[in-house]
Amino acid sequence: GSGNQCGFYVLLSDWRQLKPCMDILAEEEAKQPAAVILLCEQKGFAKAQLWNESRPSTSFPLYFLQIQEDRWVAELEQIISHVKQPLLQAPWTGSMAMVGTPFYDAV
Repeated sequence: GSGNQCGFYVLLSDWRQLKPCMDILAEEEAKQPAAVILLCEQKGFAKAQLWNESRPSTSFPLYFLQIQEDRWVAELEQIISHVKQPLLQAPWTGSMAMVGTPFYDAV
């Protein structure tokens, strides 16, 4: 809707809560986040990537952060500062080996 310019937020979720959250965000009146960040453990990473390939398209990027990596807190801060700049729609260029680029939907 037209309320997108105020109330910036980023959704952090674990794998178990991600799908219910995405269901809510799919509703028409739901306020969309600037980004969704999935905090996942290594064992759930492949499953999350598989799910990501078949999910419906969204207006926001979805990032995967593996929380067993020591760097994840710093990377989380980098993502948030990146998505706070909606005018700069450049692809993510952070040093996130396990993410590389946000999972934007293929057109």
